[in-house]
Amino acid sequence: MSLMENVNIEAILIIQRNSGLPLLLQKLDPRVFDIDPALVSGFLFAIQAFSSEVFEANSSDLQIDYGKRLFTILIGNEIMMVAISSGGRSNEITPIVEDLLHEFESNWYVELEYHGDIDGSGKQGDSSLFDGFRAVVIEKLGLQGMSLNWVPSIIEINSSVDLSADCQFLELVNGKNSVGNIVQDSGIAKSEVIFGISRLWALGLVRFSNTLDRCDVIITTSALFRYLQKHTKECRDITQFSNDLVNLLPQVIKYFNGKTTVEGFLHKYSESAYALLDFLLRKRAIEILSPEKKRILMVKELLQKSLEVACETYSKNLALIVLRSIIMKNERPEIVAEIQVDEGTWKIDYGFQVYDGLNPHQVMDLHSAWIALLKEVVTSLPDKKRKKYVENLVDVLKDNFFDKYTSSELDGFDEFSLILESELV
Repeated sequence: MSLMENVNIEAILIIQRNSGLPLLLQKLDPRVFDIDPALVSGFLFAIQAFSSEVFEANSSDLQIDYGKRLFTILIGNEIMMVAISSGGRSNEITPIVEDLLHEFESNWYVELEYHGDIDGSGKQGDSSLFDGFRAVVIEKLGLQGMSLNWVPSIIEINSSVDLSADCQFLELVNGKNSVGNIVQDSGIAKSEVIFGISRLWALGLVRFSNTLDRCDVIITTSALFRYLQKHTKECRDITQFSNDLVNLLPQVIKYFNGKTTVEGFLHKYSESAYALLDFLLRKRAIEILSPEKKRILMVKELLQKSLEVACETYSKNLALIVLRSIIMKNERPEIVAEIQVDEGTWKIDYGFQVYDGLNPHQVMDLHSAWIALLKEVVTSLPDKKRKKYVENLVDVLKDNFFDKYTSSELDGFDEFSLILESELV
């Protein structure tokens, strides 16, 4: 076993070179939902079509930014193997991914000759086609970010899967014990328990609850509203899970607004309300704000504070005139739809449903458009009082903005920061 922790790899994607079909997506982080193997494969296959000489077999690894993620691509004779990571490059990663590529082509790719075309998920006909390789990926890279507070539970037991290595603690995986409890009660080394549970998850036999961090921001999906409709199957499901949660949901839905953190939500309600978030996350009725969307949240909050300070330094009427004139010229409907300007008032929609279906690269393109709008608002205010306005804005941001975000989330803020600095000279 070569279990590695915190290498920031969220998933391994295998793509057939001659067709661009995704053969296998093995996630390494159960909290990641927004990696679409078909979209990623199509994106890389299109690049390969225009830069075929770069995608030569046995060439050195390539790196491509895709939103806030980094694709490290290794090219084999038959496949492309892509390590999708959320952080910087690690020198430890490439040799391991190279080993995975060689092993897949030597021992697993031949299976395609006997099972025909793949449907894009890495499974067709025989549902366990690549199950053995999934376990190999987990063994090499480990499940990323597993907390001892996560609670695993068995979804199903597949008789074709050898669970002998996990039988020593399998009875403790009951949906009640956390990973930490299982380690303590089993007396087995933490690394062995984590690896065993990771392997079960990779095979689709285990799911996790209690995975939300206090700093996570919750957004809704279209599936949420089915849980608010009394005669739906979804409403019956949540009623069966907890009648108390059925009554709580319509009261708290206003806090699923795209800017309230889990900690902020629980501050307004008791810790028992966490069970509602946990249930809705498992059912995909809510999602955790992705890194790309969190950067847009940052810009929305910057715009909100910039307008509030403009109202105080100039006047509310002048700030509204500037904002309305900029919105009328803006050519991005996704942005215009989220800024409502009426007589004497304005409101920013912090929801993200208008971004449904967009890939991370497209979301980052929108982030650039939001930054451009923010700069235009600040630079369009009258020169008179401009220096005083920027001083007031900087003071506000220092007091209650920057400590909410990490340095990586503030990437792209540099240009806007330079504009503010230039106004203070």
